[in-house]
Amino acid sequence: MFKFDIGEWVPQECPIGSTHALKGAFADPESEAQAAADLFCYNQTIRTGAFFAMGKKEPGENSPHRVGEDHTFGRRWTHLVFIPVFSLASPEPHTDKLLLFYDAISGMAEVYETDGNGKLSLKKQHSGWRTYWTQIIGGQFGKANLLFYDVVNRVGAFYALSKLGDIEFIESWV
Repeated sequence: MFKFDIGEWVPQECPIGSTHALKGAFADPESEAQAAADLFCYNQTIRTGAFFAMGKKEPGENSPHRVGEDHTFGRRWTHLVFIPVFSLASPEPHTDKLLLFYDAISGMAEVYETDGNGKLSLKKQHSGWRTYWTQIIGGQFGKANLLFYDVVNRVGAFYALSKLGDIEFIESWV
């Protein structure tokens, strides 16, 4: 297992063979995981990923543990991005927890939502994306929550991803 420092007092471990470790707030704070920090560990070779939480699974225990089952994907994703989308919708304000999976070879992408208990549901599939994006960063950039960057050509673009998985171009620069 490789260790990934998540800013907690114990480093989180991903399974051997994991190629990507995505930090986020995936677990439902009301669930048994009671997570303070979470990881989604992905193995590109075998196309499998799983959620791990740092929190109390048993009374008095505070250690990393798996949340939910393994997820198997139909393609080898090159980029994984966590995008929290804040919503004021009823019954109360909440954050939709979205994961963007992108394959730079084919230009395909899929957007999933996690339920906080280790399950993923597909929100949207996208095709025809540029294949030269080398970095994709989730965050809050004005109206955008995604930054795409091509390090070779020094080209970037901002996009907004909705809770339904729709993507809207905001602005680019050269």
